[in-house]
Amino acid sequence: MRFGEGTSDCLKREFMEELNISIHDLTHYYTTDFFQPTTLLPSTMQLLNIYYQVKTDKPFTFPVTGRKNDFTEIIDGAQCFRWLNINRMTEDDFTFPIDKYLVHKLQQDFGSDVVKN
Repeated sequence: MRFGEGTSDCLKREFMEELNISIHDLTHYYTTDFFQPTTLLPSTMQLLNIYYQVKTDKPFTFPVTGRKNDFTEIIDGAQCFRWLNINRMTEDDFTFPIDKYLVHKLQQDFGSDVVKN
């Protein structure tokens, strides 16, 4: 987030900058409600995660994979996006503790809405 920017505006800006797609109908889903220290910075700092559900007007145009860390090129800031079946997700699919925690919440809240393959 930029100084003075709200979470919704930040999310809209990041979607546009990173994915060239606009989002709308933002609905707050979850905010970390337990202590989560960061492991990515040299000093001890607390990490706060905020999750939203969003909608888009157009389909995604960026490459998507089904494999974890499916990078075509390993460079600083490399990204890859993948789809996971919500009913088959496990904690092992994720790196960060907060994302591992959210697997069960997502399955509880949305798992029954997804057709199992």
